[in-house]
Amino acid sequence: MSPLSRLFRILDYAVKNSGFGAFLVLSGVMLGAISSLYATEIKNGSGYTFYFAAACFLFLVMWAMRDWRLDAERKYHVDKLDRTQKQLMETVRTMPPQNMLGAYGKTYRFLSEHFHNVQDAQEADPQIMLAKVEEAIRLSLSALCSIISAFENYPSHTVYSANIMSFRKTRDLLALPAEKAAVLERLKFVDVRSLDGLAGVLDLELDLSFSSLNDDEESTHPDTRLEPIALPIPELDASLPGRTRYIPGAPTAFRDEPCLIADSRDMARIVEENCDVSPSVVRAVETYFHEQTGKGLNSWLSVRINDRMPERGILNIHCNRPDILVDEKQVYTYVNLIIPFKEMIDQLLQRRQALATQIAGG
Repeated sequence: MSPLSRLFRILDYAVKNSGFGAFLVLSGVMLGAISSLYATEIKNGSGYTFYFAAACFLFLVMWAMRDWRLDAERKYHVDKLDRTQKQLMETVRTMPPQNMLGAYGKTYRFLSEHFHNVQDAQEADPQIMLAKVEEAIRLSLSALCSIISAFENYPSHTVYSANIMSFRKTRDLLALPAEKAAVLERLKFVDVRSLDGLAGVLDLELDLSFSSLNDDEESTHPDTRLEPIALPIPELDASLPGRTRYIPGAPTAFRDEPCLIADSRDMARIVEENCDVSPSVVRAVETYFHEQTGKGLNSWLSVRINDRMPERGILNIHCNRPDILVDEKQVYTYVNLIIPFKEMIDQLLQRRQALATQIAGG
């Protein structure tokens, strides 16, 4: 620290000190006494006049310095208090309601017991075992919908839904011409329906979906409103500066982090502003999500099922109104709360894949 900076720091500390205030008061009293004792000399313009004027000027300067510094200190603390209050209110606003933890614990205990029963089950027929595993996955999705409903304090007329998109590598699809053709039929938001330049696609698993629209809360029927869709995952994100080739939603979650879409009506604008895609893709996005708003896809959250391995698939949770989870703070809290559920889903998906391979191999 330079000598000048040290001097200013000492001066700033002295000006704010209460002793400096007492010194100013005493100086004011002394100036008043001197002006009374030497009133005639000061009035006649003797040498006392200059010294008295200098003393008065110095007193006013010190008084102004202290007043300015205290005012700045007051504003600083007022602003700090305002920021603290806003942070506290934001924390309270984004916290889950009091009854949410009870619902969370109840849901987790039920699902955990069912999960272990499925994992320990031994069925001679792999088809039956596959059906049980898929049912357990749908129950897990049902649990996630219940938790987010409790998290948002059970808003009325809100339908929560969840589904899973699996990642299918391009090289695997190229080895299966029939599967490749089927995937290309449902591939959206690309200029040409081709796997060229793609590392793979995120393919919606219609059987691994759930909606609270079902009359029976314990129902494990898939969400019948869903339509087949596959989304492109670019091999490289080489694009224009400040833009990306990953479409917001599940592809963005596959790339790096949870993606919250507060209102599906904004999707075309978001894609146009942030993505390196053609105008025809923007129009396709606008048309698709305009149609989907009537099917409960008004806002949604996309997260990785396995945070370290995106190829394990993407979990989508959506509802029939805008502003699911409100903001990034609620997203952060909710995503951390559902980690145990995602781990169960991840293990069930691996079991499902092994059973599918066993069935395919005869």
